[in-house]
Amino acid sequence: MNRTARTILGTLIVATLGLSVPATATAGAPHREVDPGDLPVGAKPALPYLDTAGEKVHLPGGRTISTERFRTDGGKFRYTGELLHVRGGWLLSQTLLDTHGQYTGTRVHFLSTSGKSRIVLAKARLTIDSVASNGAWFVAHAPDERTLRAIRVRDGHVIGSHRFATVNGAAILSAGDGTALIRTLTRAHGKYVATTAAWQPARGKVRVVDRRRNLNAVPSGVGSSATHRYSAPGRHFSSVMLDSRTQRRLWLVRGESIESFSPDDKRVVTTSGVGFDEDAPWTMADTIRVRDARTGRLQVTFTGHIGATYRTYQPIWESPTTLLLHATGEPYYDQQTESGVYPDASIVRCSVVTAACQRVPVVPRDTQLQVRKSN
Repeated sequence: MNRTARTILGTLIVATLGLSVPATATAGAPHREVDPGDLPVGAKPALPYLDTAGEKVHLPGGRTISTERFRTDGGKFRYTGELLHVRGGWLLSQTLLDTHGQYTGTRVHFLSTSGKSRIVLAKARLTIDSVASNGAWFVAHAPDERTLRAIRVRDGHVIGSHRFATVNGAAILSAGDGTALIRTLTRAHGKYVATTAAWQPARGKVRVVDRRRNLNAVPSGVGSSATHRYSAPGRHFSSVMLDSRTQRRLWLVRGESIESFSPDDKRVVTTSGVGFDEDAPWTMADTIRVRDARTGRLQVTFTGHIGATYRTYQPIWESPTTLLLHATGEPYYDQQTESGVYPDASIVRCSVVTAACQRVPVVPRDTQLQVRKSN
């Protein structure tokens, strides 16, 4: 059996063993098999995106802003990172490399909606994790992946810094007005324990909100500071939604990972059946579900070969009712190249109300969709 076939079979087994049980059974929730080759072509993304090949930021309405000015070292050694939504514009993070291709730091530019730019951080060994919901500050981690810094967008001032006791990094669940919800991981007696903490960087305070056993070796989760909800690992490969004020469990699903809240906090998107194949353009999930954020009620299901795990490729909310998915057609094995082929790699727009989908006319490998602010 070839590598692609093994991966596909393995993904199906994981999905089956996960015993995905909806928090609330929903008769008639729409379902769509997503195959980009069968879809009509629709409009370009309705949110800003970075065209890395054309060196432009594309804005809704057709206006573009050139990013050529951000080249480094005469254009010889440059790598442009993510486009993050902040108050008044965007942050453009840029990874700096030396002549040997080794990482030397990150430069962060502010790009206003009028096209003007300024440098927020000239060179710092940091990676941006999340922008606060008010767009005024962001959280970044240092190379040790334990030290987090809260930085003001206006002038690059470090509001606060804290080194968390964690293995395999820390996950920022949400960042609101002055408080970030952080997930860390410790290991004791061969078992992982996930700790959720509320960090107030300006006051230098950290308060433990919740502790529970974690089956994964990597801390993860999402949250909404506006609705005081956050996800956490549950027993037997489950995910739970909790109230951050009372730690009361709101709902639970098995075999699904909660990935993000919709912009209006009313829905969440989950992934399941996640598998990796080195021939694939991105890590794949075989099932994407959208659920009511308050009750866990299933609203729509998408199946196929859909990007997951990394925020560059995981489902991205274009609006409160539409998702942008990285998807491919059915993979097959090419005897000549002895590798798997994933045809029609595309970005696809899908309605979470009707399950209708269409291809978006952009090239996925050259397109960095805007990373929106935290909920």
